[in-house]
Order: sequence, then structure tokens, then C-alpha cells
Amino acid sequence: QDFYALTIIDYLLLKGKTSRLYKRIMTKENLAIYLNGGIEKRKDAAVLKIFAITNNETMAEICQKAILSELQRLRSSSVPDSELEKARNLFRRDYFRRLATSMDKALFLAEMHFSPVGVENPTMDLKRYLRVTPFEITAVASRYFTPENTVILNVRTR
Repeated sequence: QDFYALTIIDYLLLKGKTSRLYKRIMTKENLAIYLNGGIEKRKDAAVLKIFAITNNETMAEICQKAILSELQRLRSSSVPDSELEKARNLFRRDYFRRLATSMDKALFLAEMHFSPVGVENPTMDLKRYLRVTPFEITAVASRYFTPENTVILNVRTR
């Protein structure tokens, strides 16, 4: 059940140029030269991955603090309705784009076949994502975005 809220959190944080992390890290504070990520789901487990490429160690540390700060913000304050609606709209757009080509439809139907929803009613699945509330966002973020659930890898190349 938490996966629906986690998916919307993914959109709040990472999807589009108005997402929280993009605005903060790429636009406002100019901390990274690359930002990407998303939820990876395997059976009943999911992980939120966030990747940022910076110019130096100092920027990497500041960027890491900014990311952790945004995760903490999700845990401690409610998402404004306007921001949540924007994330839902982006999700809805991406959901329907998955039906654009025959290959996309086949992949979508295969995914739905193995999901708890099944292929009989994919619109029911969409409605579950679109019903996620600010309270659910805060509750799920508080449950999963804790220091003991966080793994940070700093990779340096020369």
C-alpha cells in the first residue's frame, strides 16, 4: 500500500524541472551538474535511488545535505495541495504515455498482470496513485526516510 505514496514522493522529489530536488540542487543552489533517480521495485521491496554528479568533494557534501534536508522536510511538514496536484498530474501524464506504442502497452500489461491489481482494472490502479494524500506522504516518508534506512555512497574518480 505504501508504494502508491512512495511513487508520488518520487514525483515530488525528482520528476520534472519543478520537482523539489531539481529546483533546489540544479536551479537554486547550483550544486550538481547531473541529477536523476527514482523508485526501483523488486517484488515486494522498493528503493528510492537519488544520483547527483558534482564538480568536487565540497559540492558533493553540500548536495548530500540538501538531499537529506528535502527528505527530512517531507517527514516533518505537509506537502501543499498545489504541489501534490502538480506531482499527480505528472504521474497521470506518464501513466498514459505508457500506452503510446504497442511495445509500451505490452510492457504495461505484463507489469499489471504481475501486480496485485491485475489486468482487469488498470484504472483502479491509477486512481490509487491519484488519491494519495499529504498525510500519507508524511507518514510514508517518516516510516522509510530514516537514518537507519539510508545508504549514501560517494564515488570519486580521478
